[in-house]
Amino acid sequence: MVHVPDGQDKPYRANSRVYVRIDREVHEATREEIGQLMFESGRVQYERLPVPDAKFVELDDALVRGYFEDVRHLLHPADAAERMRLLVNLGFAIPHASHVVPTVAGLLLFGPRPQDRLPAATLKCAFFYGRHLGAQLRDRADVVGPLTRVIDEGAAFVARNRRLVPRMEGVRRVDVPEYPDYSVREAIANAVAHRDWSLEGAKVRLFMFDDRLEIWSPGKLPPPITLERLGYDQFSRNKVIARLLVELGYIEEVGLGIRRMREEMASLGLPEPEFREDGFSFVITLRSIATREGVTVPADLFRALVERGEINERQHKGLLHAQKHGTIARREYVALTGVSERTAANDLADLVRRELLEPTGGWVGGLHTDCATSPTENRAGIVHWAARYLHDFGRQAADHHWSGATVTAGNSSGMNEMIELRSTEEGDMATQEASDKKPAGMQAGKRYKCAQCASEVLVTKPGQGTLCCCGEAMQQK
Repeated sequence: MVHVPDGQDKPYRANSRVYVRIDREVHEATREEIGQLMFESGRVQYERLPVPDAKFVELDDALVRGYFEDVRHLLHPADAAERMRLLVNLGFAIPHASHVVPTVAGLLLFGPRPQDRLPAATLKCAFFYGRHLGAQLRDRADVVGPLTRVIDEGAAFVARNRRLVPRMEGVRRVDVPEYPDYSVREAIANAVAHRDWSLEGAKVRLFMFDDRLEIWSPGKLPPPITLERLGYDQFSRNKVIARLLVELGYIEEVGLGIRRMREEMASLGLPEPEFREDGFSFVITLRSIATREGVTVPADLFRALVERGEINERQHKGLLHAQKHGTIARREYVALTGVSERTAANDLADLVRRELLEPTGGWVGGLHTDCATSPTENRAGIVHWAARYLHDFGRQAADHHWSGATVTAGNSSGMNEMIELRSTEEGDMATQEASDKKPAGMQAGKRYKCAQCASEVLVTKPGQGTLCCCGEAMQQK
């Protein structure tokens, strides 16, 4: 057997064409795949690309001023053209279509909220009961802002949820944090600094469990770095971002931070940090020195949202109903809370925006149609509102089995809107339970009518599920 090391000058061509292998199959590379190969090889630096829709003024002047004066020890140029020239020279801005716009690096570092343009810059944090992804949540946070704030608030999330474990050193008691400050901060900073930003749909994810902390960074290690050489070889995928974070003291020079993490963990008698590649992600794991035992999951996980002012008491009642029964229809919400149908629709829509409920029905006449499933139906199938306290923290597509039916809905006033119906099998990170009975399939080209309000729908894409309106299943015409 001949071992051929992975090349560093991708993409390679054969007969002027580029090919990629997926498992045992080889096919000619698409334009997107060729671009990804070039990003992976470092021949194209994604962080230096323009953000076309952004404007130069979106770079926060206070952040830029602080960088020039406190880090570079330069006077902040009063002239706008001079500031623009300096930021272009440093890789934070670039001429594009007769204008100067922020680069990806510039917006990430100096944009007050870069996630509005670059959603992948959000840090997803979740603290789970138990040791497995998909258990109920203790705490969660979506951290936004410039990368420096993301690092700070990510570290604060760990600090407020970690334990101090007492240990005896001689006759003295010493409280040791299960995840020490430097190692946590370095792991988060490395994840955002060295991730593959060309993976636009992937976010850095921070998961806390009873026995460990995991930080998932999109993108494998860039060549020539290998798992065996971590902490020894030096290479940065994002040189502009890494340089600024080094200047601000958020990360060490490339390679040194990993070594200091190992040294800190060892000095406190903690397990050595673990590093691995999992799919397209690089994962850092810090093991806890003492697992949480005898923890009871609170019966009301939503009360904290009321206390923080994120939801009102009506919505709290609705969430508890959905948690108990698996679904909640608009009319059920009206009966439960005594509000009007319009207020019920607004309350439920707000819970959907907060990702506490998942809509799978459609909008008819400005209000969401009722779709209350019976206890015998598959509650992980087509439902009106699926109770979902557990949020989408980087779920992999392979963990779910979605099928959908797209229909066009109409009412007597002639309004037409697109409805996307989705169904999932058991395995979704949701609180509803799935029965063994599959919902009936919906056939493309068929019309369905509500016997109560006479609304009609036309199925334009086949899928699994039951279309409901006014609390009843719609009948095929």
